[in-house]
Amino acid sequence: TESGMCGNGLRIAAKFAYEAGHVRERHFPIEVGLPGARRRVAAWVQLHERTVRRVTIELDPPRFERAAIPMLGAPEASALDVELDLATLAGQCPVRICGVGMGNPHAVLFVDELPTDATLQRLGPAIEHHPLFPERTNVSWARCHPRTATIDMRVWERGTGETRACGSGACAVAAAAIRTGRVAGERVRVRPPGGELVVHWPGGEAPVRLTGPACEVFRGLWSG
Repeated sequence: TESGMCGNGLRIAAKFAYEAGHVRERHFPIEVGLPGARRRVAAWVQLHERTVRRVTIELDPPRFERAAIPMLGAPEASALDVELDLATLAGQCPVRICGVGMGNPHAVLFVDELPTDATLQRLGPAIEHHPLFPERTNVSWARCHPRTATIDMRVWERGTGETRACGSGACAVAAAAIRTGRVAGERVRVRPPGGELVVHWPGGEAPVRLTGPACEVFRGLWSG
């Protein structure tokens, strides 16, 4: 299915575009979105011996009002602290989430300990399909370490299930943590199972920058 936004997908697209010779500058725009609703995302590549090793992309500012996520309720109401009733799960207490719009919907749960596999597999689908999210939602669990401005995370992606990393999810987690004062400063290291990403957001209407490694793991030939 088509994704509203994919941060890591944009980073690897930038790596491919540069290394394949489609662009020559190390800073260039990438056009994303459906016809009639396209927008440009800035990308920067960092080289080591002519190979792109790290890529930064610049995404739109995070949105915390319900209409922008989207999330049901008063359109301009804040989604930064919302209680979700998971009555469909027997014996499950309500959970509190931060709703974040990053060009796609995100629900962030700040926790003291990351969920077990069983908990993630149980809660992930229930939150993804919760009636408050008309387009469903990505779900991230985040454990903050304020002293080091670091966040450990696990993610349940909309329509996919658990994944080892989610670029827009890392941005949503970092932005929500900064906005709610769980971490200080503008630069946050986010650590999903697949590797560390760095998120920079000064706050307000400033864009979010996502930086991380990009490496080729295989190549093939598609015919069809």
